[in-house]
Amino acid sequence: MVSVMITIFFRPSVFITMSGIIKVFQSPTFIKLLAESIIKKDCPSFSFVQVEFLGNGSYFVLYMAQSCAILLEIQSNITKISMKQSVKKCLEVFYRFDIQPLLVILCVDKISSTVRSLLSPSLENSHWQIFNSTVWAEKCLIILKDALNSSSSEDELNKLDPLVAFTIYFSDDELQKQKLRDTGNPFMRDIHDC
Repeated sequence: MVSVMITIFFRPSVFITMSGIIKVFQSPTFIKLLAESIIKKDCPSFSFVQVEFLGNGSYFVLYMAQSCAILLEIQSNITKISMKQSVKKCLEVFYRFDIQPLLVILCVDKISSTVRSLLSPSLENSHWQIFNSTVWAEKCLIILKDALNSSSSEDELNKLDPLVAFTIYFSDDELQKQKLRDTGNPFMRDIHDC
């Protein structure tokens, strides 16, 4: 049984409206890119289920496939407190659907030094970091916005990991967004077309 929980932490950009964000979340193109970037082999087809907005600026978006779940979370900072909220949401998915999710956090702003010190590099992808989560999630991946190097070549930007492109898309970093648009990054173009 495969499950995925995605978490994106961000501050809403003035250029991304609430209805625009929800439209992206519901887009079959976005859902497919998201799922296939994590589940490489025999990726099932996911459907949008619901979006939940919390007063602290967090979004939780639930996607389901046959015996699989993706929970996409958007929040401004990764801290011990926000990680506890992520654990709580993982447990809610588990109790509701009997699925231990895979949590992926796209960090578009800040990550506390306390949480950063608990990360270890992933062998699957150089842009991914792993947070120990064996009790409450199948795996916890964290993708940092600073995974994009300022000296990255145009070729590197076009081959950028989709999760890094999503992180930048939901961030306030207009300079990095423009750099990806200018080089014709396919994931940025696909999200923009949603």
